Amino acid sequence: MGFAQIDLARGCTSGPTHGAVDLANTLLHRWAPFGATSLGIFNCRYITGTATWSVHAEGRAFDLGIPASSRPELGDAVLRELLRAPDQLLQRVLWWGQIYDRETPEGRPITRGDRHETHLHIEIPWSVADGLTGEQIAALLWESDRERDTMPMLIVAYHGAQWIVAGDLTSRVGLADGADVRTLDAIGGGGFYLPATLSEGLMAKIPEVRST
Repeated sequence: MGFAQIDLARGCTSGPTHGAVDLANTLLHRWAPFGATSLGIFNCRYITGTATWSVHAEGRAFDLGIPASSRPELGDAVLRELLRAPDQLLQRVLWWGQIYDRETPEGRPITRGDRHETHLHIEIPWSVADGLTGEQIAALLWESDRERDTMPMLIVAYHGAQWIVAGDLTSRVGLADGADVRTLDAIGGGGFYLPATLSEGLMAKIPEVRST
Protein backbone atom coordinates (compact mmCIF):
# COMPACT_ATOMS: atom_id res chain seq x y z
CA MET A 1 0.00 0.00 0.00
CA GLY A 2 0.93 3.64 -0.21
CA PHE A 3 0.17 5.76 2.83
CA ALA A 4 -1.56 9.10 2.28
CA GLN A 5 0.09 12.40 3.10
CA ILE A 6 -0.59 13.14 6.77
CA ASP A 7 -3.36 15.64 7.48
CA LEU A 8 -2.54 17.08 10.89
CA ALA A 9 -5.49 17.76 13.19
CA ARG A 10 -6.30 21.45 13.71
CA GLY A 11 -8.90 21.28 16.44
CA CYS A 12 -12.11 19.61 17.53
CA THR A 13 -15.03 18.79 15.27
CA SER A 14 -18.45 17.50 16.30
CA GLY A 15 -17.95 13.76 16.11
CA PRO A 16 -16.60 10.80 14.13
CA THR A 17 -16.30 11.05 10.36
CA HIS A 18 -18.19 8.64 8.12
CA GLY A 19 -14.91 7.20 6.88
CA ALA A 20 -13.71 6.40 10.38
CA VAL A 21 -17.03 4.74 11.20
CA ASP A 22 -16.81 2.66 8.02
CA LEU A 23 -13.23 1.71 8.89
CA ALA A 24 -14.19 0.72 12.44
CA ASN A 25 -17.16 -1.37 11.30
CA THR A 26 -15.11 -3.10 8.63
CA LEU A 27 -12.22 -3.97 10.96
CA LEU A 28 -14.56 -5.15 13.70
CA HIS A 29 -16.42 -7.35 11.22
CA ARG A 30 -13.09 -8.89 10.30
CA TRP A 31 -11.36 -9.11 13.70
CA ALA A 32 -13.97 -9.09 16.48
CA PRO A 33 -14.39 -12.88 16.16
CA PHE A 34 -10.77 -13.12 17.35
CA GLY A 35 -11.33 -10.85 20.34
CA ALA A 36 -10.57 -7.39 18.92
CA THR A 37 -12.74 -4.59 20.31
CA SER A 38 -13.58 -0.96 19.61
CA LEU A 39 -11.89 1.60 21.86
CA GLY A 40 -13.56 4.49 20.07
CA ILE A 41 -13.12 7.13 17.40
CA PHE A 42 -13.97 10.68 18.48
CA ASN A 43 -12.28 12.29 21.46
CA CYS A 44 -11.79 16.07 21.67
CA ARG A 45 -8.28 16.13 23.14
CA TYR A 46 -4.61 16.80 22.56
CA ILE A 47 -2.03 14.07 22.09
CA THR A 48 -1.12 13.08 25.64
CA GLY A 49 1.62 15.29 27.06
CA THR A 50 1.64 17.73 24.14
CA ALA A 51 -0.18 20.79 22.81
CA THR A 52 -0.81 19.05 19.47
CA TRP A 53 -4.34 18.03 18.58
CA SER A 54 -5.01 14.31 18.30
CA VAL A 55 -6.55 13.09 15.05
CA HIS A 56 -9.24 11.63 17.33
CA ALA A 57 -10.33 15.24 17.91
CA GLU A 58 -11.39 15.41 14.27
CA GLY A 59 -12.99 11.97 14.28
CA ARG A 60 -10.46 10.56 11.84
CA ALA A 61 -8.77 7.91 14.01
CA PHE A 62 -9.98 4.54 15.25
CA ASP A 63 -8.48 2.52 18.13
CA LEU A 64 -8.79 -1.26 17.73
CA GLY A 65 -8.30 -2.96 21.09
CA ILE A 66 -6.31 -6.19 21.30
CA PRO A 67 -6.96 -8.51 24.28
CA ALA A 68 -4.04 -9.18 26.59
CA SER A 69 -4.20 -12.91 25.86
CA SER A 70 -3.56 -12.28 22.15
CA ARG A 71 -0.75 -9.72 22.27
CA PRO A 72 1.21 -9.12 20.23
CA GLU A 73 0.29 -11.85 17.75
CA LEU A 74 -3.26 -10.73 16.95
CA GLY A 75 -2.23 -7.09 16.61
CA ASP A 76 0.65 -8.13 14.36
CA ALA A 77 -1.80 -10.00 12.12
CA VAL A 78 -4.07 -6.95 11.89
CA LEU A 79 -1.08 -4.76 11.09
CA ARG A 80 0.09 -7.06 8.29
CA GLU A 81 -3.31 -6.81 6.66
CA LEU A 82 -3.54 -3.04 7.15
CA LEU A 83 -0.21 -2.68 5.35
CA ARG A 84 -1.94 -4.28 2.34
CA ALA A 85 -4.77 -1.71 2.38
CA PRO A 86 -5.54 0.31 -0.79
CA ASP A 87 -3.26 3.23 -1.60
CA GLN A 88 -4.09 6.51 0.14
CA LEU A 89 -6.67 4.89 2.45
CA LEU A 90 -4.64 5.24 5.67
CA GLN A 91 -2.28 7.98 6.77
CA ARG A 92 -0.77 6.42 9.89
CA VAL A 93 -0.88 3.29 12.07
CA LEU A 94 0.65 2.95 15.54
CA TRP A 95 1.20 -0.46 17.11
CA TRP A 96 3.62 -2.14 19.52
CA GLY A 97 6.07 0.70 19.83
CA GLN A 98 6.19 1.51 16.10
CA ILE A 99 4.77 4.19 13.79
CA TYR A 100 3.91 3.30 10.19
CA ASP A 101 3.28 6.12 7.71
CA ARG A 102 4.32 7.58 4.34
CA GLU A 103 7.70 8.61 5.72
CA THR A 104 8.51 5.21 7.23
CA PRO A 105 6.19 2.49 5.84
CA GLU A 106 8.46 -0.13 7.39
CA GLY A 107 8.00 1.46 10.81
CA ARG A 108 10.01 3.63 13.19
CA PRO A 109 10.09 3.64 17.00
CA ILE A 110 7.63 5.62 19.07
CA THR A 111 9.96 7.80 21.13
CA ARG A 112 7.51 9.25 23.65
CA GLY A 113 4.07 8.76 25.09
CA ASP A 114 1.83 5.71 24.67
CA ARG A 115 3.63 2.79 23.01
CA HIS A 116 0.27 1.46 21.77
CA GLU A 117 0.73 -2.08 23.04
CA THR A 118 -2.96 -2.52 23.97
CA HIS A 119 -4.48 -1.26 20.72
CA LEU A 120 -3.78 -0.25 17.15
CA HIS A 121 -4.27 3.47 16.46
CA ILE A 122 -5.37 3.86 12.82
CA GLU A 123 -5.78 7.21 11.06
CA ILE A 124 -7.40 8.25 7.80
CA PRO A 125 -6.81 11.46 5.80
CA TRP A 126 -9.54 14.02 5.09
CA SER A 127 -9.80 12.64 1.54
CA VAL A 128 -11.32 9.46 2.99
CA ALA A 129 -13.37 11.10 5.75
CA ASP A 130 -16.61 11.20 3.73
CA GLY A 131 -16.74 7.41 3.72
CA LEU A 132 -15.06 4.29 2.40
CA THR A 133 -15.93 3.07 -1.07
CA GLY A 134 -17.17 -0.45 -1.68
CA GLU A 135 -13.82 -1.32 -3.22
CA GLN A 136 -11.95 -0.10 -0.15
CA ILE A 137 -14.20 -2.08 2.20
CA ALA A 138 -13.82 -5.21 0.07
CA ALA A 139 -10.03 -4.79 0.10
CA LEU A 140 -9.99 -4.47 3.88
CA LEU A 141 -12.08 -7.63 4.14
CA TRP A 142 -9.71 -9.39 1.74
CA GLU A 143 -12.66 -10.87 -0.15
CA SER A 144 -10.62 -11.22 -3.33
CA ASP A 145 -8.00 -13.22 -1.43
CA ARG A 146 -10.67 -15.47 0.06
CA GLU A 147 -12.02 -16.19 -3.41
CA ARG A 148 -8.54 -16.93 -4.73
CA ASP A 149 -7.32 -19.18 -1.95
CA THR A 150 -7.96 -22.86 -2.41
CA MET A 151 -7.85 -23.49 1.33
CA PRO A 152 -9.70 -20.70 3.22
CA MET A 153 -8.45 -21.81 6.60
CA LEU A 154 -6.49 -20.25 9.40
CA ILE A 155 -4.20 -21.81 11.95
CA VAL A 156 -4.53 -20.71 15.55
CA ALA A 157 -2.37 -21.60 18.53
CA TYR A 158 -4.34 -22.66 21.59
CA HIS A 159 -2.83 -23.99 24.80
CA GLY A 160 0.30 -24.97 22.91
CA ALA A 161 -1.55 -26.85 20.14
CA GLN A 162 -2.14 -25.57 16.61
CA TRP A 163 -5.63 -26.04 15.21
CA ILE A 164 -6.76 -25.65 11.62
CA VAL A 165 -10.02 -23.70 11.77
CA ALA A 166 -12.39 -22.64 9.01
CA GLY A 167 -11.92 -19.00 8.10
CA ASP A 168 -15.45 -18.09 9.19
CA LEU A 169 -15.04 -19.96 12.53
CA THR A 170 -17.80 -22.43 11.59
CA SER A 171 -15.69 -25.49 12.24
CA ARG A 172 -12.56 -26.76 13.91
CA VAL A 173 -10.95 -29.00 11.32
CA GLY A 174 -8.24 -30.62 13.37
CA LEU A 175 -4.72 -30.39 14.71
CA ALA A 176 -2.16 -28.80 12.42
CA ASP A 177 1.38 -29.96 11.90
CA GLY A 178 4.38 -28.43 10.16
CA ALA A 179 3.21 -29.69 6.77
CA ASP A 180 -0.12 -27.89 7.20
CA VAL A 181 1.64 -24.64 8.01
CA ARG A 182 3.96 -24.99 5.01
CA THR A 183 1.00 -25.75 2.72
CA LEU A 184 -0.89 -22.66 3.85
CA ASP A 185 2.20 -20.52 3.43
CA ALA A 186 2.81 -21.95 -0.07
CA ILE A 187 -0.68 -21.02 -1.31
CA GLY A 188 -0.44 -17.55 0.15
CA GLY A 189 -2.63 -18.11 3.19
CA GLY A 190 -1.82 -14.60 4.39
CA GLY A 191 -4.50 -13.51 6.83
CA PHE A 192 -5.60 -17.09 7.22
CA TYR A 193 -2.41 -17.98 9.07
CA LEU A 194 -2.91 -16.36 12.44
CA PRO A 195 -0.75 -17.60 15.33
CA ALA A 196 -2.75 -16.10 18.17
CA THR A 197 -3.75 -17.36 21.60
CA LEU A 198 -7.52 -17.67 21.75
CA SER A 199 -9.69 -17.26 24.81
CA GLU A 200 -11.79 -20.09 26.21
CA GLY A 201 -14.89 -18.14 25.20
CA LEU A 202 -13.85 -17.82 21.57
CA MET A 203 -12.77 -21.45 21.29
CA ALA A 204 -16.19 -22.43 22.64
CA LYS A 205 -17.74 -20.75 19.60
CA ILE A 206 -15.89 -23.11 17.28
CA PRO A 207 -17.78 -26.43 17.21
CA GLU A 208 -15.91 -29.70 17.28
CA VAL A 209 -15.96 -31.68 14.04
CA ARG A 210 -16.73 -35.33 14.74
CA SER A 211 -16.58 -38.13 12.20
CA THR A 212 -19.85 -39.97 11.62
